[in-house]
Amino acid sequence: MFRKTIQRVAVIIVVLFFIGVPPLVSVASEPGFESKYDLPRMLGMEGDEENEVALLDGPPSTGISGPIFEVHGKAVSFDKNLRDLPQTGPKVKKPAREMGTPPNMGPNGNGIDTVLQSANALSAPAPAPLSSFAGLYLAGWGSGWPPDTHGDVGPNHYIQVVNTSIGVFDKSNGNRLAAFTFDNFFLANGINAGDPCATLNYGDPIALYDQVSGRWIISDFAFDVVGPNPKAPYYECIAVSKSADPVSGGWWLYTIVADSQNLNDY
Repeated sequence: MFRKTIQRVAVIIVVLFFIGVPPLVSVASEPGFESKYDLPRMLGMEGDEENEVALLDGPPSTGISGPIFEVHGKAVSFDKNLRDLPQTGPKVKKPAREMGTPPNMGPNGNGIDTVLQSANALSAPAPAPLSSFAGLYLAGWGSGWPPDTHGDVGPNHYIQVVNTSIGVFDKSNGNRLAAFTFDNFFLANGINAGDPCATLNYGDPIALYDQVSGRWIISDFAFDVVGPNPKAPYYECIAVSKSADPVSGGWWLYTIVADSQNLNDY
């Protein structure tokens, strides 16, 4: 019986060898590590093993070319409750960057885009929402038109971002728990005073909840303006929560130089 078992194991090993299936976990020689994942295979990077190791061991920008690059220092730790930030919107209303006036299709502004829609599309409305509540509004929180509204839902919260403010809501009842500007958020109690992400946030915000890590990610871009024109360099401001609780769980704040010439529009 034991001999038959050995033979079966040997056959399986031979088959795996010929079909070229590498193991997902391999023993590592470094002290303190019992195993490591075969990341190239898991990430679909199968090929030349030497190059795969070089890419994994090198800096994030190794082998990558393009107009966008990233340079940033250490993350700034934000450890206050978001309710402690000034709960006020932007003082200065910045002019619209992308659209001068709202679109007006048809005599009443409700015309159908014949390229993207058909007349039958209006007879199939989207399902009704399970719940709804008022989010951030233009008069108190907006900064330019369009607002570029974005947001996401986590276990207990909904975060909405607009140009250039952030709102955190209780998703069970719609109560607004905190609302503040990007500038006040990235100021981080004065630690970032003078930092572009604490003074020059301009919009294109994104808010995402990562279900794998249980963290929130919020970003927008920042740049100076001379007259009506943006001025290089251009920055990306990124905040990563330390837990699934965006209100009192703390954040890591990053100021990234996106490019010294090209605007990192979205």
